[in-house]
Amino acid sequence: SSSKAGFSDEKTNPFTSIKIEKEKKEITYLTNNQIQTLINTEIKDNQSLENIRKIALVLMATGLSYVDLKTLKREDIQENNGTYYIIKNRQKTNHQYTSVILPFAHDIINDFNFKVLSNQKINTYTLFFKFLNSLLHIFVFK
Repeated sequence: SSSKAGFSDEKTNPFTSIKIEKEKKEITYLTNNQIQTLINTEIKDNQSLENIRKIALVLMATGLSYVDLKTLKREDIQENNGTYYIIKNRQKTNHQYTSVILPFAHDIINDFNFKVLSNQKINTYTLFFKFLNSLLHIFVFK
């Protein structure tokens, strides 16, 4: 509080007039063509990048956060009439959620042959994918 810092009220607190505005981030979405390209393109000569591709597909197909994917267990996956769901508590809030698994990601999740990488490696590869996306946008999706 301001009194603990030596300021007795707003008039003596030099920070009351400072307004911090949150920077608005522009959200960009993948197009259907970009998603189909990601689904249909395996990266055979680099297993780490292939793992990132699979992780990206699962994140897109489930709406999970990376940390929730990292803690996903087989028992979190339920099936009802041919549709698969993830029922789990969110890591960040501990609130339960249910997420439908879109069909194209079910096989990836079912295999679980990919290793979920550290957040640092994901961030490194994310830079690569941003670069790749810009190349795809320039050369493929014009």
